[in-house]
Amino acid sequence: MAITHQSATSGSGFAGTATETLSLPGTVAAGDLLIVASANTGITVNTPTDNKGGNTYTQLAAQVVTGSSVTKVWYCVVVNGGSSFQVTVTTTVAANGHNIVHRVSGTDTVAPLDQFVAGNIQSAPGTATDAITSTAKTPTSDGQYVFGFTCQTGFAATTLSHGTNFLDGAMNLDNGGGDYKTGTEYLIQSTAASVAATFTQSAAAGRVTWLATFKAATGPTAADFNIVLGEPELAGGTF
Repeated sequence: MAITHQSATSGSGFAGTATETLSLPGTVAAGDLLIVASANTGITVNTPTDNKGGNTYTQLAAQVVTGSSVTKVWYCVVVNGGSSFQVTVTTTVAANGHNIVHRVSGTDTVAPLDQFVAGNIQSAPGTATDAITSTAKTPTSDGQYVFGFTCQTGFAATTLSHGTNFLDGAMNLDNGGGDYKTGTEYLIQSTAASVAATFTQSAAAGRVTWLATFKAATGPTAADFNIVLGEPELAGGTF
């Protein structure tokens, strides 16, 4: 089953609060993958929850603390989905920051995570194209979803853009108090090859950048056949 990027959702951020709830568009299906990225100004972030219950959010790695930034990433294979799906992220105390949720369909529902880099820190990556990097990993199978996430580690007036071959997730989110840009990106690899999450910024600033790759589901699913129970046989053939 081919992977499809469904949405990238961000909100207004923590902005001096300890809770943010993000409302995902459309209908979240059982088996969908949610990737939750959080960046804030120096406060511990708790494991996300949602309003459907019964869904487990797995921490990719320990949170990375550098400069004025704390970053953290989780993923969740949805068990209980539905419309009006909301993900809530809380911090231990009020903070400034942003949370982003990517929703993906077609990923492995048993063990989706393949490769990751937990927060590569660059004190001065500069402004060259793709200078911001997670460092590279090589997925172990074709057709994987590649997720990138970066956060500024200090104040600077800069504009952030996605790396070469990537597409925007949520970009240029201000973590509070001025220019403090956070963003996500993604690509779907047709053939497995070495890949790094990369970004470009317009002015020099320190960065912490994450990478995660997620495997495609193997074998067909009901959605691939678009079967509707109770429909008559097509003329001239049988199932």
